[in-house]
Amino acid sequence: MDKLFGLPAHPLLVHIPVVLVPLAAIGALAMAFWPWLRARIGWIVAGLAVLGGVGALLAASAGESLQESRPENAAIRHHAELGDTAKMWSIIFAILVLAFVVGEWWLKRRTSRNTAHESAPMTWTKWAVPAVAVLTVASGAWATYSVMDAGHTGAKSTWQQKAESGDRSNYSPNGDAGYQGDDDD
Repeated sequence: MDKLFGLPAHPLLVHIPVVLVPLAAIGALAMAFWPWLRARIGWIVAGLAVLGGVGALLAASAGESLQESRPENAAIRHHAELGDTAKMWSIIFAILVLAFVVGEWWLKRRTSRNTAHESAPMTWTKWAVPAVAVLTVASGAWATYSVMDAGHTGAKSTWQQKAESGDRSNYSPNGDAGYQGDDDD
């Protein structure tokens, strides 16, 4: 996917993981610390994480297309490597959030089916949910960091190239003063 609405797709698509991955990470953190929230927001957080992971895949694909159309550059190469890392961690995070939510749902469903004469739940359930919660929160934090780091290097390399080339086509000739008299003053 090279273009979206006539514009390069990559700068538009990167906003999907940049917004959704940190939002899902905050939701996962809340679910880990307040178990009563899991039933209320668990599926929403899982949806955000999955959409963030899909957005990272789309952004990476569009970024590869964009990279092929540009001259080779060390800053862009570094950004692409960080983007691959962000894609990987976003997908790992989405999988762990899904495991957390589905596992919690499965355990509640299994517990509600138990009758009084059946044995108590297996002991592994006592440590499985906290372990998955810790892994989910840690992967969410790392996915958030890697998405922000890739985004920062991409923006820096883009604007640094413009500044070094002397391209001022997107700037007002008078700086902010060129916008005086418009409706938002």
